[in-house]
Amino acid sequence: LNGIDTLLAGRTGSWQPVTVSTSNWSGTVAYRINADGEVQLKGSVTVPTGGSGGTIFTLPAGYYSTSVSMRGAAAAQSSGTVGYITISNSGVVTGSNPGVGNSLYLDGITCPV
Repeated sequence: LNGIDTLLAGRTGSWQPVTVSTSNWSGTVAYRINADGEVQLKGSVTVPTGGSGGTIFTLPAGYYSTSVSMRGAAAAQSSGTVGYITISNSGVVTGSNPGVGNSLYLDGITCPV
């Protein structure tokens, strides 16, 4: 559906990159609205030395639901345990702390808008 992707450039089909570089996370993440009208995430973040998890990035308006206060989704962690992310009703994406040097994988996480 390339015509629809072109019509809705920046929302459907086109991944919007987010470079995460804070004291609590490092990595590259991207988001988009998929064909089902859900926000979809991909990428991974790693807790650097001295990091503690928490806020990863904030989605822009139109990419999250303002009617739901928090949503949780399971996310694989490189430490072999299951972590989670949440998307708040203001678009703040946070993650559980997988431990210093370990990663939280966001591939395949979707959430209704």
